[in-house]
Amino acid sequence: MNCARWVMRFRNFARILGLSLLGLLSVAVLLYTQCFWFDLTPSSPFHGEILFNPYENVDLSRGFMSNFHAHSDCWGGMLNGYGTEQQVMDTYKNLGYDLYEVSNYHKLSHSSTSGLHTYEHGWGISKTHQLVIGGSQIEWLDFPFFQNVHQKQTILYKLRDKNPKGVIVLAHPSLREAYSAEDIASLDGAHCFEVINKLRKSKWLWDEVLTRGKYLPIVGSDDCHDIRKPRDIGRCGTFVFSQNPNPLLLGHALKSGRTIAVEFLEATNSDCNTKRTEVTKESPLHSISVRVDTIILESLVSFKSVMIIGDHSDTLRRYSDVKDLSFRLPGDYSYARFELVTTDGRVLYTNPIVRGGSEVLKSSQGAVVNPLKTAIYRFIIIFIVGFTWIFIFVRRNEKISRKLDGKSLGDLSYRRAVRSVANRRSLLPRTGK
Repeated sequence: MNCARWVMRFRNFARILGLSLLGLLSVAVLLYTQCFWFDLTPSSPFHGEILFNPYENVDLSRGFMSNFHAHSDCWGGMLNGYGTEQQVMDTYKNLGYDLYEVSNYHKLSHSSTSGLHTYEHGWGISKTHQLVIGGSQIEWLDFPFFQNVHQKQTILYKLRDKNPKGVIVLAHPSLREAYSAEDIASLDGAHCFEVINKLRKSKWLWDEVLTRGKYLPIVGSDDCHDIRKPRDIGRCGTFVFSQNPNPLLLGHALKSGRTIAVEFLEATNSDCNTKRTEVTKESPLHSISVRVDTIILESLVSFKSVMIIGDHSDTLRRYSDVKDLSFRLPGDYSYARFELVTTDGRVLYTNPIVRGGSEVLKSSQGAVVNPLKTAIYRFIIIFIVGFTWIFIFVRRNEKISRKLDGKSLGDLSYRRAVRSVANRRSLLPRTGK
């Protein structure tokens, strides 16, 4: 009897747990009704005789060494991060960075060296994240399971609407294949591309995006989660070439491509003092200029090696032990970018020089909401969720009805049997006095 009672209790618990999980799943699925369906116009490859040079008339010998991607302990320790915001800020100050921000998930930091308060958006399992530099409001919406190009576009537009002055960066875009080149070429609203990240380099994806004609300037970041680990700090950075650290000027420099990402090869397991020596070194470049179809690079010191990369990550030219150089962009290539290795253990990644003039800075022709497709898409989701719950309740009611019917029939049979026995006893002859 006790065993049967425990089995019944377990069944009830499993039933309640199953319905609760299904309820949470339904809420998560219903979040997808917040997505819009868009008419997207993919970018077309860069073309034209005029070359766009983001470094025109820019002194590249000194920029602001920056790191906009680092995490502290937040949300009660539920997320991956160590230390307080102030401890993270102090760590990057000691490393010698000029600009550094804490970019916790869906939480604006109270500390900032530049006024560009930053946070990382995204809590779905697909790791489709965005870094909002200079954020002012938190956007909570995300799509938890998967994201197609329309869901990604919805998020970008919502981030832009909440943070009109912010710089939206596609964070570690190749991690878990969160973004494809086809998606990014169709998306509108992003400003920069985190190519160099401690967790994952996305050079090949960036080149495919550039080949498709989408101009997104480079950003390099530590993406630090634990300031105690030497491998987490002082690994990457971004030179931002701005007249001064005014937030508006810094934001404009990031969006305009006046950035160079830096990777510190010798600083992987180094101590803080060694890393500081690397981080505080000035840029070895002097200028990058363009004359018709020729790109001219001038530097202050000789580089150990220089690679010029073009469409589809093709190596157009490779140099060794070179200081100044000029390179003519072949007619069948739409852009060229530099990867420069210094003798002191740094790699510098420049933004591309592309065909098409300054018009390439327009992120795309824009994404337009299609009201009919949006309505159909949302109706399908609501119909599926609603039908699932109706089916569950109908099946549940059928089971209850069958049990009640069985119980009624049982009672009726029992009454008939009792009545029959009583009748038979009444017909028996009576004996006794």
